[in-house]
Amino acid sequence: MKSLRESIDWTLKYFSFFHFPPTAFEIWKWQRGTKYSYQEVVEELEAGGGKGIFFTQLNQNVEDLALERHRRYQDAIAKYRRVQWYVWYLARLPWVQGVAFCNNLPFHNTKKGSDIDLFILTKPGALWKTRLFAITPLRLLQLRPGEAKQHPIDVSFFVSTDSMSLEHLQIEDDDPYLAMWVVALSPVFERSSGVFRTFWDQNMWATKQFPQAVTGGRASFWRSTQRWKLPILFPESLSKQLQEKILPNSLTSPSNFASIVMNDSMLKFHQNDRRKEINAFLCR
Repeated sequence: MKSLRESIDWTLKYFSFFHFPPTAFEIWKWQRGTKYSYQEVVEELEAGGGKGIFFTQLNQNVEDLALERHRRYQDAIAKYRRVQWYVWYLARLPWVQGVAFCNNLPFHNTKKGSDIDLFILTKPGALWKTRLFAITPLRLLQLRPGEAKQHPIDVSFFVSTDSMSLEHLQIEDDDPYLAMWVVALSPVFERSSGVFRTFWDQNMWATKQFPQAVTGGRASFWRSTQRWKLPILFPESLSKQLQEKILPNSLTSPSNFASIVMNDSMLKFHQNDRRKEINAFLCR
């Protein structure tokens, strides 16, 4: 097991990649593979000369990063408000079982040009028609990445509820980014109570890596609680055919096969996959 100092240093280094100065509580929460108490973390930080609210590595200016973190927090709040109507819409698609904020948004670490990233759980056999009706209003209103200058909405990750484990998506022998991504998901809609609890139960490989992090307790103010559905009848096979014809070459290129997934249980269109870059940074 890592020593307390090693555990703290790993968390600080990880967040420094994203120019994100964590608080003592966040360092305690996101310790990887260890269960040191909050008091132990605080005492070790103070013993190392740490003072104030935010902490970072010695070669980074904590004051500048703290100011930038405040700006990014304000931007994240603006994004939450901007996307409320869209979460309301997704909640009414009959095949949507759950919606969660993902990537940088759960950490309130976004800029105006950053995407509002959403992770969507669907009924089995409904991935393509869910995606079709999810992206249609975004295309019509030009709110997708590359179209909207501020707060673009990105829905590029759909998973069927009959196969919710993401363990097979890990890269190399170690993938801390994916594990933290799973644990940090911030649910804003569940068709029925416990959908995301089942998701995390099927992804224990990730939750075990961050034992102090409590899942599912974020973004409650923006949650959609409505349950009625739009009366839409549309065949899955036709939805798939229509979309496969217009998929850009960048999504079907062999060079992106490691980050693009299209099968009966998952649609994942993350082209900008930085996980290898993150792992290389952590190994320096």
